[in-house]
Amino acid sequence: MMTQRTQNKSPLVMAWIGQDDPLRGDSQMAVGLAKLCAEMTGGRYVYVDQKMLEAHFPMAKHYREREILALKDFGAPDILIGVEGIRAYDLMDEKPVVSVHHIGESLSRKFCRHNMVPHNLSDQILHEEGAKFKKIYPDIKGQLVAVMLASPVNTGTLTKRLVQLAEHYDDITYFICPGRRALGTERDLEKDFWNAAVKGEFNPQMDVRCVDYAAIERGNNPYLGLLANADHVIVAGSSYSMVSDALYTEKTVHLAGTSILLSELEEKGHIAYIDKLDLSQPFPTQIMPRLDATREVAEIIVEHYQRGMAVRL
Repeated sequence: MMTQRTQNKSPLVMAWIGQDDPLRGDSQMAVGLAKLCAEMTGGRYVYVDQKMLEAHFPMAKHYREREILALKDFGAPDILIGVEGIRAYDLMDEKPVVSVHHIGESLSRKFCRHNMVPHNLSDQILHEEGAKFKKIYPDIKGQLVAVMLASPVNTGTLTKRLVQLAEHYDDITYFICPGRRALGTERDLEKDFWNAAVKGEFNPQMDVRCVDYAAIERGNNPYLGLLANADHVIVAGSSYSMVSDALYTEKTVHLAGTSILLSELEEKGHIAYIDKLDLSQPFPTQIMPRLDATREVAEIIVEHYQRGMAVRL
């Protein structure tokens, strides 16, 4: 592959998503890290995914050709981040100073405290997405509870606990938002809520909203706006990415049906497990110090870049 590093004084930082799902946690991690590294170094940020490549290079006959054209057009990156970025790395004669191709959990084990993973969040993003959410959903009743579905869980058990917790509120709205690995669990959970209503177990002041993943893929993604506006956050199933996003909002995060064990964060009040809650009391949500693994990892990437020694993290 024939590319020459650009002669810009500021570094070129690429988030290379390629053919991966742009909504995937690891994709958003790459975006967040690349943006922050560009900001910290005064560099230029470029985002690359399949849709972008197709739009920029419509005459190319195949995907590999588009990758080659992108590297010629934008130049060889100084910092390359993304699981799919390994494809671009292999096409380059002149390699990046720093390249990062691990998934979030691997980076977390190497560089982060508390097992959190990098993300793509900022106060500005939360403010903007929060305002959009309020505009789309202006009639949310009472306390807003974000139910983030990371992967399949026992929806019957979760529903029973959430119905009991709802009894402590005059008005409350559970808003169900699935990740790509939830595999339709959002509809099972919604169905269980309405079955509880039929049986008379439902607080009449409780409302349930649900968006399915197909709608999210079409662009109706309430995820960040929901995090920004939620009074309480539940992550059901196992996803370090979702937990890390939720912890950025400076609230206690409630976990359900998960294999994630975060004893230290539980002791400090950052994490609470739904199956351990006293259901005779309302959600024990507290305002907590922000946990931000993105900056921790970005500082390590920038340090390696400034040393000028080629490294793959």
